[in-house]
Amino acid sequence: MTQVDLARLLEVGKVTVGGLVDRLEATGHVERRADASDRRIKRVFITKQGYDVLQQMIDVATKLNERTLSNVSREDRLICEDVLFKVKQNLKEVLKETSLNWQEEFGSQLGDTDYRNQP
Repeated sequence: MTQVDLARLLEVGKVTVGGLVDRLEATGHVERRADASDRRIKRVFITKQGYDVLQQMIDVATKLNERTLSNVSREDRLICEDVLFKVKQNLKEVLKETSLNWQEEFGSQLGDTDYRNQP
């Protein structure tokens, strides 16, 4: 999978994924390899060490989910998932609108200002 594909899947920015992949690569959990058909493209592969950690995470998550959802019916779980999905979609739309409105209203006024050295 490419970093761009990974960013889309995780719904985060390419820069965010790049930093994450850098750290995972430095710790031996993933490796980057050139694409077979296009050497400019780097694909991210999980190493054996990465798969071992993933399995541990799955085991912990499974046990935690069993305990936290032990007295919640399947129907209630499905309702909860549906509601949370709708909330997520609404938040994404609000963020998109807010970002566009903010850029339209303030973008040109703030574009060249460097705020790093201000109190």
